Amino acid sequence: MNYKVLGISWDTDRDVFYFDVENLLCFISKGTNTKRFLLQVAGRIFDPLGFISPYIIRLKILIQNVWEIGLLWDQEMPQILRKPFKEWCKELEELNSVTIPRFYHFTDLDVIDIQLHSFSDASKKAYGTVVYFRVVRPDGTITTSFVTSKSRVAPLKTLSLPRLELMGALLSARLCNKVSKTLKFEKSCFFHTDSSIVYHWIQGEPARFKPFVKNRVEEIHRLTEPPKWNHCPGRENPAGILSRGISVKELKDSELWWHGPPWLRQNEQFWPKIEKLNVNNQDLELKSKFRDISQNEVILENRGKLLNIDKFSSYLKLLRVTAFVFRFIYNTRNTSKKRGPLEIDELKISEEFWVRETQKEAYGSEIADLEKSQKVSNCSKILSLVPYLDDKNILRIKGRLEESEFPIDEKKPILLPKNSKFSQLLIFYEHIKNFHCGVTTTLVMIRKRFWIPKGRQLVKKVINKCLICKKYSLKPAEQVTAQLPKVRLLENPPFEISGLDFAGPIFYRCDKEDRKAYFTIFTCAVTRGIHIELVSSMSTRHFLLAFRRFISRRGGCSVVYLDNAKSFKAASQDLMYFSKILKDSEFKDFISSRGITWKFIVERAPWWGGFYERLVKSVKDPLRKILGRALLTFEELSTILVEIEYVVNSRPLTYVADGFSQPNPLTPLDFLQYGRKDHDFPLHFAELVNKAPSRESLIKRKKYQTTLLKHFWIKWKEQYLLDLKTVHHFKSPNAHKEVKIDDVLLVEGSSKSKLLWDNSRNFSG
Repeated sequence: MNYKVLGISWDTDRDVFYFDVENLLCFISKGTNTKRFLLQVAGRIFDPLGFISPYIIRLKILIQNVWEIGLLWDQEMPQILRKPFKEWCKELEELNSVTIPRFYHFTDLDVIDIQLHSFSDASKKAYGTVVYFRVVRPDGTITTSFVTSKSRVAPLKTLSLPRLELMGALLSARLCNKVSKTLKFEKSCFFHTDSSIVYHWIQGEPARFKPFVKNRVEEIHRLTEPPKWNHCPGRENPAGILSRGISVKELKDSELWWHGPPWLRQNEQFWPKIEKLNVNNQDLELKSKFRDISQNEVILENRGKLLNIDKFSSYLKLLRVTAFVFRFIYNTRNTSKKRGPLEIDELKISEEFWVRETQKEAYGSEIADLEKSQKVSNCSKILSLVPYLDDKNILRIKGRLEESEFPIDEKKPILLPKNSKFSQLLIFYEHIKNFHCGVTTTLVMIRKRFWIPKGRQLVKKVINKCLICKKYSLKPAEQVTAQLPKVRLLENPPFEISGLDFAGPIFYRCDKEDRKAYFTIFTCAVTRGIHIELVSSMSTRHFLLAFRRFISRRGGCSVVYLDNAKSFKAASQDLMYFSKILKDSEFKDFISSRGITWKFIVERAPWWGGFYERLVKSVKDPLRKILGRALLTFEELSTILVEIEYVVNSRPLTYVADGFSQPNPLTPLDFLQYGRKDHDFPLHFAELVNKAPSRESLIKRKKYQTTLLKHFWIKWKEQYLLDLKTVHHFKSPNAHKEVKIDDVLLVEGSSKSKLLWDNSRNFSG
């Protein structure tokens, strides 16, 4: 009868373990010679005790070779690797004939002594260890049997053979220690190695050796006793089979592998004698009493250890700490010392350092090819981006805008990998810097200097981890969106058709007292731009002054939409004052003299004013996140609101494409300030400002601005207005999320600000 015991096939009639490879052979017959398929084959062989490790190690070495040449997952292996893989697969059929006795043929009653013997060895390709039972019976017979084995491929970093032998000895100590504790044979463990250098290391004092040897010898001493280590001939070391690998047929017939060397079944007097071994002191890697190295070498050795980017959670803190490290290095080398706050150049050098380090880690092979003036490999994922190295050895990408007059960072942005800690810190910094803005705005800010492949996905991932934003990301149920009003579909000048909303109060500090302030938000129904005015009270006079400032800065306004007056009456006491302002005769005289039509939306239908209500939220959210519990002065509060106004007006109205060569998206600021430097037009017009104006230059400038404005209106129609047909569509209400144990909850408090609510943890289901 055949059974499966913990995943291992067991023939109960013969009481042996065996390997059932029929399913694996069927799988191999349908596969291809790719890296993905190679790992799938390796994952289908279950050998926890290492019975067939000398056969499996050949496949592990092949996997390492595939990884070393940088083969893609579904790319065919070269012939030099395909041939050994086919040979390995052919031998798989013979694995059915390999059987391992389950019973060790002894009990506690018929033995005098039971010992564990562990052998270790290494080659340039692999290292490993194998453990045996040695049983002495009352009649004097000695039997040995296989227990377990472990194998590892050699690291990609080139190590000397003695160091690999030492790693094998450490693996031997760890494995035998685990087996002895499990079987309670802790005092009957013996270890064998064929390396005279490793034997000297283990018998010596760890402090004499270099760090690599010292650390591993110390661990071997903790796990084993040095007198229990012996030196054996290389040809009689069964672990040598493990480090080199053999075929299935050789493995099946190998007496050395299944039972150990012949002398292990004899009395100890016949074991290999430990003769005086001649070992060169240089091979022993003794620690020098004095190390004469230059200061540059010290910096290169320790720089990576001193600055571990995984320990940083702030982008600015990372740059500042790095800058202080560089300043320390500078001060130790020069008589003139740098003191005081960090300068911009120091932070810039720190940023360039981390950009290079991040690029080397992700694109090391591509950088190596470019440094040799070679083309990037066809297997590279960034081949289509046309990367190159600038004069600071920073990897940048080329686009189709090289003839433009844009800044170098926009024409040829710095390339950053997607899955790097530096990229995540940078995105989170830009997110906070721009008042916790959304995915698209953050992505636009990032792409002014950097290019991250699949950047939108990474920006989403990073922003979703922002705890402050999570507190304000609760989504209400949605309803069917109504038709857009006609006034929003016409090419009216900015703020010709506006929406008005009032928000507050906001507390500010004045003469050591806390006072209330309010702000009005004017929203353009066509360009979706906003204008914010801060007032110190709810009086008619202050509101009219704010309204006059708005008209003077933004031009004439013909129609203003706002909430129904009854809505203000039903609101808080502060907003009730605003309803009184609307009825004030002074206010009515003002709007009639200016020819402004005042329109109230339908009562209890706030979605009628959705085009300005939505942007009120866009202002309140960053304002809450920035202020928190802080109390600012009136001037500081006014500055914050104007900066928020700029960020909101810089948000993209159209889709932000992933392609580098795509034009910048349309923003409300394009209509409000279409002469600024970061527009999609040549910068040489900015030079005209510094020249003496002439009639021809002014006419040329006027024609250009008219053409540019027409371009923006065409873009507004084709990319923004037409997209509104499908952007807002009906979605099902948000599904209820079940609260689970250990979920972090936000407990609603009496305050309206979610930042003041307490966090809690659910301990019960």
